[in-house]
Amino acid sequence: MFFSIRWKIVFVAGLVLAGMAVLFSLQQKWALNAQFGNDVMAHRERLRAMSERLFMLQNDRLQVLARMLAETPSVREAMRAHDAAAMAAAVAPLWPELNLGQGLSGLLLLDADQRALGGWGELDEARLAGLARQAVAREMPQTWLACSAAQCLHQIVLPVGERGRTLGSVALVAGLEGLVLDLRRMGGAEVAILANGGQGARARAAHPLEGMRLLSLSGDERARAVLREGLDRTWHAPYYQAHHGRETWVILPFHPDLPGDGLMHMAVIADVTAASEAIHQGLWRNLAWGIGVLLFSMVLMFFLLHPAMRRIERVSRLLPLLGEGRFQEVKEATAQGATHRLSDEMHGLERLAADLAHQLQSLNEANQLHASALAAQARQLEQERDFITGLLDTAPVLIVTYGRDCRIRMANAYAVVDSGVRRSQLIGHAFGEFFMGEAQRIEHRRQLGEMQPGDVTHGEGSFLREDGQWRDIVWFHSCLDDSKGERLYLSVGLDVTEHRLAEQRLQLLVDHDSVTGLLNRRTFKRDLEALLAGGGKGLLLVCDIDEFRALNDVEGHEAGDRILMSFAQHLQRLDPIPAMVARLGSDEFALVFQDLSTVDAIQLARQLNRVVSSQTVGQEGEEVKRHFSTSVGLVLFPDYGADADSLLGNAELALAHARAKGHGSWHLYSDQEAYRESADRRAYWREEVESALEEGRFVLHFQPIVQVATGKVIHHEALLRMIGRDGKLVPPGHFIDVAESTGLIRRIDRWVLEAAVAAAAHHREAKIALNLSSRSFDDDVAFETMQTALLKHRVAGERLLLEITETAALANFSGAKRIMDKFQGLGCVFGLDDFGVGYSSFQYLKELPVGFVKIDGSFIKNLTQNPDDVVFVRALNGAVQGFGKTTVAEFVEDEETLAILAEIGVDHAQGYLFGKPAAELVDEWGGAAAAEAGHPPLNPRP
Repeated sequence: MFFSIRWKIVFVAGLVLAGMAVLFSLQQKWALNAQFGNDVMAHRERLRAMSERLFMLQNDRLQVLARMLAETPSVREAMRAHDAAAMAAAVAPLWPELNLGQGLSGLLLLDADQRALGGWGELDEARLAGLARQAVAREMPQTWLACSAAQCLHQIVLPVGERGRTLGSVALVAGLEGLVLDLRRMGGAEVAILANGGQGARARAAHPLEGMRLLSLSGDERARAVLREGLDRTWHAPYYQAHHGRETWVILPFHPDLPGDGLMHMAVIADVTAASEAIHQGLWRNLAWGIGVLLFSMVLMFFLLHPAMRRIERVSRLLPLLGEGRFQEVKEATAQGATHRLSDEMHGLERLAADLAHQLQSLNEANQLHASALAAQARQLEQERDFITGLLDTAPVLIVTYGRDCRIRMANAYAVVDSGVRRSQLIGHAFGEFFMGEAQRIEHRRQLGEMQPGDVTHGEGSFLREDGQWRDIVWFHSCLDDSKGERLYLSVGLDVTEHRLAEQRLQLLVDHDSVTGLLNRRTFKRDLEALLAGGGKGLLLVCDIDEFRALNDVEGHEAGDRILMSFAQHLQRLDPIPAMVARLGSDEFALVFQDLSTVDAIQLARQLNRVVSSQTVGQEGEEVKRHFSTSVGLVLFPDYGADADSLLGNAELALAHARAKGHGSWHLYSDQEAYRESADRRAYWREEVESALEEGRFVLHFQPIVQVATGKVIHHEALLRMIGRDGKLVPPGHFIDVAESTGLIRRIDRWVLEAAVAAAAHHREAKIALNLSSRSFDDDVAFETMQTALLKHRVAGERLLLEITETAALANFSGAKRIMDKFQGLGCVFGLDDFGVGYSSFQYLKELPVGFVKIDGSFIKNLTQNPDDVVFVRALNGAVQGFGKTTVAEFVEDEETLAILAEIGVDHAQGYLFGKPAAELVDEWGGAAAAEAGHPPLNPRP
């Protein structure tokens, strides 16, 4: 027969619970009363905090009103002027709104000396003036709560300043009506404000409200009656509980911690009738039930609980054996009571203990096997963890993880090394505060707030290490979710400090000259353009070192660089210090001075004309002083240049004029001087030459060269002409000098070479001579042009004769000789033009690879009148022919001159006697031109 132990336990438990209910009834009353008292006191503390918060909110509002009033232009102006009338005119229209709309009861405006400029409403000017002095001294608003016999007033004074000085103060006074109403609404009870009558703390312990004056009360007459009762009665608790009929009230006094005289106290009068009634009803109800259940449960407990507890005790003794691993003893003990006629839950519990022993024994054996497997897995996980840790630590990037609080949880070895601190200092430190600046931290926090799991963003971070080094990091941030659902962040950083330093050095090289460290031409023009655009005024000085190229060629480029660096340092030490210093190119420098008079500028230029420079040379560091001169050009701006190009152009013109005066000279630019006209002419012809080259307006004219002995034309000289825009021929004397000075002569030489070869190809038997400028001997471009033209037109090099002036050949003797040798490799023959007017060194004539020499026409045209020229030409001709070279006489215009040349033995002649330069070649002299002149053909000499 089965009789459930469940009913036994229910009855017994009911009896016990009923008995306990009786015991707990009184305890519950005490607990409820205590809880009621605690709730009341907690409510009082909340009201105290709430009143202080409401007071601070009102204080903030008054500060805002005071700042708005102080920022009013008319009020601020009246404070500056100490004008009470102006202050009254400015504030009087605002007072009604401030009084009625904003609840102000008083307004006082004071100047910097705390003298009143105007007041409205209820004011204690002495108190407010004292607060104003404190506000000005502390440079911050001052607040005071002052209580009188009639009311408590909230006073605030705000100092008004401007540009580091005090203009005055704004004082506002407001009542506490709004605070009382807000506290009543939020606390759900009536609120009273009282003023302390001055009694000591011992009297207030039993009579907390004794001697206090009631200033205001939000409730009706019932609340007032309760408060009057509390003022007179003795209190047995921190709060007073009063009974009026069936109603129960409590008075909760408190003293808010507010700035002021400390006389204001507050009290809350609350109706707690419902709570008090609930406590009493609950007490009697629990007591009645407890007594009834107690009587009934005691009868059943005697009959049912005792046998069951014995069996439970026996099973409870067996259960600890399971924890000790004595499973077999539990099985044997539970087997004894396995068969019983009346079974209940206890029999099931015994069988459960037996089954539990069996299961625990099996689980213990399985657990041992599982523990071995877990140990093996733990060892494998440790190996994998060590591998990942080593991989992270060897990665050349910063790897950091942190949570929502941004506190670093993991940092790899590279992050520790790059940060310059120990790992213990890094872990737990805020990520942004360590690796980022303030602005970067704000942007980083914004990014983290917007990121979701899987998002990746990037940003930058800069931080200063303990060793004083700045590091720049490019960060890549990703958002992760860990197994606990907490959001984690992974930041991977690439240190780009060295890369950015390299960029800065590269930018420095881009903007500055590599030798002197000064600004280069491009940067100088940019900065000068910005200065001119900003309306800057001053003086531009351009100078170059006289004979620097010769110094560079003689002593080498390293010595030249030392001179340039020394001169650059000298320019930077000038007094006054220039606003900008730049190297424009080669040995040319530019300086900009602002607010420099013309007299001082000229004095400075004279100082620069003669410079003494100290240089350290040699392996032993010997210091050597050098003396060199400079040419200086000066130009005022913006008078003579509103933009950088025109200003630099005018400075170059002034420098050219200074060079023309001689070494160590200076010149101040003026647009009235003659060299401006020369510069304009040069600019005109430069444009004309460029245009003629582009438009194909250059042509060749040819003049025959005749063999004196036979009268036979042996070759023609190609002479350059330009077709002007008006269609007329322009002789080379107008533009050659400009072309040589600007470098356009190279392009002209290439055009002449190609045109001469084309003419030789058109006249299969003719030989053509042409002039080359000195610029064509500086590089191989002219040679390559000739080589290409000869191959293109299939013309032999022997049909081209190249003429070079003596001065051009000697200007770069080694270079000229090298290029002449290359031309001779093509079969071309060289001739020395204008011989006799230059150095006339026969040693150079011996060494230069020339085949003929042209005697300058200045010695030929006066042969019939000047015997000395005859002697000179005779000696010159003999010397040239003695070196195995042929001679050509220029400017032969009559037969008398030709006869003298024949007598001297000159080989060839050229001049108007044989033909003027023409577009076509003349095959023989003595044709139509000779007949018109009345001269028979020249008979060849035996």
